Amino acid sequence: MAMTDKEQREVRNYSAFLLKEYGFDIPLNDPVMPALYIIHKEMELTNLSNKAIASEVKEAASKINPTVFNFNNEDAAFKFQLGIGVRWLLYGCIIAVV
Repeated sequence: MAMTDKEQREVRNYSAFLLKEYGFDIPLNDPVMPALYIIHKEMELTNLSNKAIASEVKEAASKINPTVFNFNNEDAAFKFQLGIGVRWLLYGCIIAVV
């Protein structure tokens, strides 16, 4: 399959980038060059999507705060506070026995 002018220009630019950045001199007529360019572009897209996912996860994690509890009614809040009191009572009894 023949490459378009735009694709050939992009491959030439990528070849120049490789030579400038890493010192790799790969001739343009080498059959590896288009495949290497495609792999490079796919890795760039993957990195961008990974960064987007990481920022979404970080944003979601920042919204989770386990020290803040939202109760739907007063009964749930009372039971929660009662559970905390019972826990401290049990800890106190264990320490007193020891």
